[in-house]
Amino acid sequence: MFSAEYPPFEYKEGQDFRGFDIEIAQIIAEKLGLELQIQDMEFDSLIPSLTSKKIDMAISAITITEERKQQVDFSESYYQANQTILVKKR
Repeated sequence: MFSAEYPPFEYKEGQDFRGFDIEIAQIIAEKLGLELQIQDMEFDSLIPSLTSKKIDMAISAITITEERKQQVDFSESYYQANQTILVKKR
């Protein structure tokens, strides 16, 4: 249900999954009275896995776009990324 390649959001430490998104997923599962089952998968397979009902939730620093909003429902955004391009000074 996430791609463990994006620290500090989700990553592997040995055999254990760590990160901010993992903690959020655990809290959601606890509040719903469910057992969290973690699946590490390729990022590009997250939304197709949701739409085909192979997984119930995806949490992996997923940017909300209009195209993605046509396919799945998003929660309220909980992190705002500021991306920048650096170039060599001339």
